[in-house]
Amino acid sequence: MAKKRVGTMKKPAPEQFGITSQEYTNLVAERTRLRAVLDTPPVYVNWLEELFLLLLKTLFMFLPAGFLILMIYASLGGIAGLFVGWIVGLILQTDYIIVGGIIGGIIGGVIGAFSVVFMIWTESTKPYSERRKRARYHEQLLDPKYQKVALCEDAIRRYEYKQQSYWKSLKGTKFEKALARLYKNMGYSVTHTKGSGDEGIDLILSKVDNKTVVQCKGHKKPVGVGTVRDLYGAMMHFGAESAVLACPAGFTNGVRKFVIGKPIQLLSTTDFVEMAESVDKESANR
Repeated sequence: MAKKRVGTMKKPAPEQFGITSQEYTNLVAERTRLRAVLDTPPVYVNWLEELFLLLLKTLFMFLPAGFLILMIYASLGGIAGLFVGWIVGLILQTDYIIVGGIIGGIIGGVIGAFSVVFMIWTESTKPYSERRKRARYHEQLLDPKYQKVALCEDAIRRYEYKQQSYWKSLKGTKFEKALARLYKNMGYSVTHTKGSGDEGIDLILSKVDNKTVVQCKGHKKPVGVGTVRDLYGAMMHFGAESAVLACPAGFTNGVRKFVIGKPIQLLSTTDFVEMAESVDKESANR
């Protein structure tokens, strides 16, 4: 019996990894949220700098703001005290307005002082709260359920990489990232260019002592000869031993003629699928 082609296999489902589709969706969203926090550089510094910054904030921010808060609370307390004293005075036929205002002002001032202390305490403990939060997020990501998500994602990715329709659907940075991941799976060290002054190069591959530059073109139509000529010049500019022009839509005859005798490889959807299948075969043989 002929061996079933890998690319025609059924797409993996989360249920195969012990989680439901809804759980998979929720876990991916939650993991994205946690990673977004962890990928953001922390605002805290070392403890000595934290202390120095807190002193500066106390002098130039907390004290002026605290004084204003004290005045506001004391004023509101005094006004409230005057009103209460006036009401009590009417009921008891005595003069409690002044006493009520003083008591209200004191109560308002105490509340204001507690507010200022709470504000300083909250600000001073921010670095420690952030450290605890990051440690908690790291611990959450170690939960076995996220391991199941990772295994499912890897299986889906390996399935998709062996579908020509998947590669044809990719555009822009999505195509670039997918191809970069495929090369990493093949054992290459991959560097993404910054986009400015890169001579049109998207990826730089390194393996042993060889350097290869890669240009990704997620076009709907075959790439023309002008692109491959520019790539050839960029290859020499980077001092690379070879170059790769990747385009799911394929290449014109002019491109294929130009690369004859030159260290330039042309990759289209069929090639991506074959590369992905070879990676799976190598993994299975290990």
